[in-house]
Amino acid sequence: MLGLKRGTVLLAPHETGWETYAAETMKRLRAVLGDAAVEMQHVGSTAVPTIQAKPIVDLAVAVRQLSDVEPLFPALEAQGFYHAAHCDNEGQILLVCGDLEADTRTCHIHVVRAGSMEWRNYINFRDYLNFYPKKAAEYEALKQELQRRYPNDRSAYTEGKAEWIAYALRKALVWSFLGEKVHVEMDRPIGTEHPKHPGLYYPINYGYVPGVLAGDGEELDVYVLGVSEPVQTFDGRVIGIVHRQDDNEDKLVAAPDGRIFDQAQIAQQVYFQEKYYHSEVEPLYHHSCGVIPFRRGEKGLEYLLLLQRESNTWSFPKGHQERGETERETVLREAWEETGCRARLLDGFREEITYAMEDRKGQKRVTLVLGRLEGELSLREEEIAAARWMSAEEALPLLHKGYRTILDKAEEFLSKQG
Repeated sequence: MLGLKRGTVLLAPHETGWETYAAETMKRLRAVLGDAAVEMQHVGSTAVPTIQAKPIVDLAVAVRQLSDVEPLFPALEAQGFYHAAHCDNEGQILLVCGDLEADTRTCHIHVVRAGSMEWRNYINFRDYLNFYPKKAAEYEALKQELQRRYPNDRSAYTEGKAEWIAYALRKALVWSFLGEKVHVEMDRPIGTEHPKHPGLYYPINYGYVPGVLAGDGEELDVYVLGVSEPVQTFDGRVIGIVHRQDDNEDKLVAAPDGRIFDQAQIAQQVYFQEKYYHSEVEPLYHHSCGVIPFRRGEKGLEYLLLLQRESNTWSFPKGHQERGETERETVLREAWEETGCRARLLDGFREEITYAMEDRKGQKRVTLVLGRLEGELSLREEEIAAARWMSAEEALPLLHKGYRTILDKAEEFLSKQG
């Protein structure tokens, strides 16, 4: 299915033909626009294969200047690309394809300046939904509800999505920078007094990404770690995001390329300012600490595995270090929170694994120690679906391959203990 009467709303399951139509349409566009077009991409919901969409393909076209396109309107119309002047705004020209006499549309073409926030938003929104299927499903559910309520009122349907899209764009923007190189202009170097809070001096460099607007309409702020002297500019890599729950903006965290700061380390360094907000750090480099609970039963050595409810995977009690915690403190806290038991840790065993994360950007480092649990199991049921004591032979097939290696080492270590 391709095409929809203007003003109506009808969602359709994804079709591979939409990609084919997008590619063919972009080829026709390039023939008319020539060097005026810097880049073209298929965007919008028809570019997200996991969700339903209105059968109207959206394309984003980046040009150096919008004025470069205006002289080409006659040639574009001759090829079936019509200028919808009433839908233009300051940063965008809209072209449409379809049967104008029947008042149907098959394609919306959003012409924007290359590198502009409009271009970033189209690309980021598509990529964010494709990377996070749960967010895409949430968006689809909202659209389905709005379709049910407003099947013949496209304006009300669009307005109903606006708040969700605005929030998603805010998150997609900072997400797009995570792990990427960034140039920062410093407006508050180390030692600068906060302009609104006398007596608050910046212990780290703090600046912004030029030309990139955050949720508050100002340029996107960046905490810079790993630089001990005041600087005016900085080039490095984004190693974290500070998500503010009670503000209309989020912050980036950058460091010199190759420097690693995990969640707890980032939280510690930005606390001087983030203590005034309810915020959460999303790091590029995750660090979790946990315990391998063991006991000696009738069948020999046994280990406690927990079935994580969200991921449906078996692992050991573990979790992220919190600001100011030592590894040992994290292990003891996580053991108590996930099992309801106090852990008595065994000295002499500490192993780590590092692996690329599948459900988000970045790497995860997990530190595990051995310990005995004291008390009756009392699981945190909203997170843990089940717990089971089992032998190493039973446990190994259920574990991530990195954890298998550590369990083998734990088995060898404990066997030598007698």
